[in-house]
Amino acid sequence: MWKNKRFISVVIVALCVGFVGADSGVAAPIEYEGRFERNEPLAVGMAAGTAENPELVRIEWIRFDTAYANAWRVTARVGWWPVKDATWRLAVELLDAEGRVLRNSRDEPTMFTCKAAGPDQTKVRHVDLDLDAMMDQGRRHAARFRVHLEPWQERDSGAGPTHTLEVAVVDQESQKPIADAAVVVRCSYLTDTFRQDNALYVTDSQGHCRATHCTIVKSWSNFGGWPLDRAPLVNLPQRHVLEMVRASSLGGIVQDAEGKAIAGAQVDLTAHLEELSGAVNINRMVRTDANGRWRVDGIPGDVERVTLRVRHAEYGGDNGCNRQLTGDAIVNARALKYVSTLEKGLMMTGRVLDDRGQAVAGATVMLALQFYSPVYALTDASGAFRLACSSDRSAYREPPVIIVEAPGYAPIQRIIDLPPKPESLEFRLERGRSITCHVVDTKGQAGVGAWTVVEPLPGNRDYSVWLRDTNARRREADDWKARLRGSERPRRGTFRR
Repeated sequence: MWKNKRFISVVIVALCVGFVGADSGVAAPIEYEGRFERNEPLAVGMAAGTAENPELVRIEWIRFDTAYANAWRVTARVGWWPVKDATWRLAVELLDAEGRVLRNSRDEPTMFTCKAAGPDQTKVRHVDLDLDAMMDQGRRHAARFRVHLEPWQERDSGAGPTHTLEVAVVDQESQKPIADAAVVVRCSYLTDTFRQDNALYVTDSQGHCRATHCTIVKSWSNFGGWPLDRAPLVNLPQRHVLEMVRASSLGGIVQDAEGKAIAGAQVDLTAHLEELSGAVNINRMVRTDANGRWRVDGIPGDVERVTLRVRHAEYGGDNGCNRQLTGDAIVNARALKYVSTLEKGLMMTGRVLDDRGQAVAGATVMLALQFYSPVYALTDASGAFRLACSSDRSAYREPPVIIVEAPGYAPIQRIIDLPPKPESLEFRLERGRSITCHVVDTKGQAGVGAWTVVEPLPGNRDYSVWLRDTNARRREADDWKARLRGSERPRRGTFRR
């Protein structure tokens, strides 16, 4: 049984920022709603504060990146005025085209505290804050997003005394202190429930700040930073020095087999570097411009390993497989001249209908790959889809299977031929039925907060559905539900753990 445990990480981000003009203050709590897009910073621009300080915090933008097999990495650009301590609760919701909230039991709000600095620290500071990842299953058709920001009362973690760590941020080459560096202290508490808090600090003129807690990683940036992996310190010191190297840029061009530039291609970049004072994994996503060019800033100049994934909806030649950059390739990327070529591959087309022959809009059509996240496309208003993929059969799991899912319908799967036949594919979804179950312990007591995963497709253990957590009321409306094929009978059961 887990006792109170504290897992701490400190993310150091070197920032060079000037004052940002502010709009008039907005009383907290506040909300913002906008159009949902993936892999793009989505402008929010909302501020909150008190009557005395109308703009203590500002959410500039938020982005949802397809970084994981079943979830989006969520990042928010947070600006804060370090004139007083203030704690905030930031929650993100996804909505469909009709405005219905698309909930998932794994969604968690993010708590963060903007820490006051010295009396001369009156400029706005910025940091890219890593929020809780959001599972994409059943929500890939999301049309809008909503951000809710409200003041929050700091709570006692119940995890015992904390460790105070003095962090010194210096230039690696000159050893001179770096003032105005943003320091993010991330604290995760594992008790009966999971909770994660963040605290935002600013280094003083000597490059110092005093932060509670213990694990350190670092990031390089010209004007911003990116969340990084943890690098635990085994013996907790009273002081730790982070040596920052100068940031550089990587870039290149994406073209087709004929050498023509491809605009709007998604470039996923991962860079890795390990040093005595910390380790870093930088994950960035950008899109090519009208000339097929891309650029990522804030990369360590002596980065050891770089991996690229390049994808475009009309080019499925390699399904966005990883490209390792070494030697001359890294040299070319530092000169912003690395060339990536995308092949057309195959284009599967078809329609998704319901059991009455009506079009199903917003359905997800997925093709499982051998080693990477599945490639998928969404159906339009007429139920039609276009799915670009590789012609190399070895890239897929055997046998190659297309899975189709849509809210309110039971998922289906179909084995397909590769390369596919020229005719258009057609899939028909059934409304399905629900199952309701209770989770109890060995004494028959309700299992509160149980995570439940269902495998609804016979013979396919790679496809599963995460369900809503159980609660204590034991009513059908409060328990989890899953969709089964219409031929299955509705059933009710009890799980013991």
